[in-house]
Amino acid sequence: MTAASPAMPRALWALMVGNFVIGTGVMVVPGTLTDISTSLNVSIPQAGQLITAAAILMGLGAPAFASLVAGWDRRRLLALSLVWYGLLTGACALAPSYATLLPLRVLAVIAPAIFT
Repeated sequence: MTAASPAMPRALWALMVGNFVIGTGVMVVPGTLTDISTSLNVSIPQAGQLITAAAILMGLGAPAFASLVAGWDRRRLLALSLVWYGLLTGACALAPSYATLLPLRVLAVIAPAIFT
């Protein structure tokens, strides 16, 4: 980038930070799978279903959610999806059992499906 190049627009920075936050949050589960299985007294393959459920919802849900929210204001939609993701990820962190965590995780990954 030369001195004459324009600065990157603020909106682009916001999108980059949002994608970083969501990408990091989605990848927390694979990195902590052993800890999740130990703390919730489930097997590692059972805890791994958190990854499978999230991947299926994001892969199949992204096109469906995109058509559902096609007419929404993009700024508001991106902001709401980040808030939704933050709240539900916090709820996932506080989940007392696997039976509570799995549906919360599925609901939480609706936001990345919309944001990305």
